[in-house]
Amino acid sequence: SYLGSLLGGVFGIIAMNLTGNNYQAVFGWASIPAIAAILILIFCVKEPPRFNHSAIAAQTPMPAPKLKPKFSFKNFKYLGTTFWILMGINAVYMTARMNETFLSIHTNIEFNIDPMLAPIVLICFNFGTALASYPIGLLGDKLNRVKLLFLGIIFLILSDIVMYSAVSKTMMYVGIGFWGIQVGVAQNLFISLIAEKVPEDLRGTGIGVYWIINAISAFAADTLAGYVAHNYASSSMFISSGLIGILSLVLLTTFINTISPSSRIRKI
Repeated sequence: SYLGSLLGGVFGIIAMNLTGNNYQAVFGWASIPAIAAILILIFCVKEPPRFNHSAIAAQTPMPAPKLKPKFSFKNFKYLGTTFWILMGINAVYMTARMNETFLSIHTNIEFNIDPMLAPIVLICFNFGTALASYPIGLLGDKLNRVKLLFLGIIFLILSDIVMYSAVSKTMMYVGIGFWGIQVGVAQNLFISLIAEKVPEDLRGTGIGVYWIINAISAFAADTLAGYVAHNYASSSMFISSGLIGILSLVLLTTFINTISPSSRIRKI
């Protein structure tokens, strides 16, 4: 998805150039791949049936479909202490992660970017995310994912430092690339850790809770960034982001031994 977003940014620059910065025409062109994706989803993607075991001989009767547990708030207690500690760390970390729109606004304020080149910010961000996602997935299969999470938060803090001190567009774009890397590292690891640590039959619930926490924390992050940028300077929001990032790093260090590396399966 991030690779598609990267290519979208490239095509956005081309479209802006061809249309003379005509935003309506650019958004009209952007609807074409979106419609194509819907058509592919409807006519080409078929979900296979799910059974209790993967291989079925021709002589074996078809097993009954696997039953899914009904949603209940009571299931939250089965997610486990480890999960909730992890989500607490994630909530703090996400509060440091303002929306990428703030990066575009700051870049435009400080360096007066041509409107045609505005998608470069998203290109740098998505390039960093795409660059980090696959390698961190490979490392996560071989190494301790909790320890790898340090890398994502460190890149967040490093990105804030680079963007706050940027004196050129090139330096700013490097910082935005680092911002994309921390997203690719941390987001993939948090989801992998949820799948690893919550009971198997509650993984969907765990991931749902993760995205709810992300939404609430993202609202807090954007509100804080907007307040800081409005009352101080746009570069000051990188200071607040970095300080919150350091706090999430301290929390991860504090609870690293509490977060068990083993999976859990709930008996029902």
